[in-house]
Amino acid sequence: MRIGMLVLAAITYAALAACTSTGTFMRPYAWYLSNIPCPGDCSVNVTVTENSVDKTCIPDSVDPIVVTGNNGIRTITWTLGSGYVFSNESYKFGLFVKVDPQGKFKSAQVKQAGKALELKFDHNKRQGEPQAIFPYALTVQRDDGSFCTTLDPWLIS
Repeated sequence: MRIGMLVLAAITYAALAACTSTGTFMRPYAWYLSNIPCPGDCSVNVTVTENSVDKTCIPDSVDPIVVTGNNGIRTITWTLGSGYVFSNESYKFGLFVKVDPQGKFKSAQVKQAGKALELKFDHNKRQGEPQAIFPYALTVQRDDGSFCTTLDPWLIS
């Protein structure tokens, strides 16, 4: 009886550990399933959902942007609809790169009265070099200045 309980506990522990590690290790590679290819300059529309229960706003998920093609500077532009702007505050800017950008993020500017966020990205990849994953955050505000929940997508080069 004790051996049976021990085996059951070991199986349960292994199953829980597998579930936990799958979420951690599979997330960066989820871009294979759905992504935004960016072989040149590209645009990404960002929509925002209002939560009427807790009065928060949440930018909808943006698929990972995969920069491909020849080396060179790419312009990536995120755009918002009415009622929202990208933050231009120095303490909480519209784009925040979460890892060392390795010199690839050249400039980011909020344009068109906050409706567009433009990034100059240096796609300079040597042949055989592995893909780099850059997690970043987009900060959106309502027109009244209140902040929405931050969105956390990736850029892959």
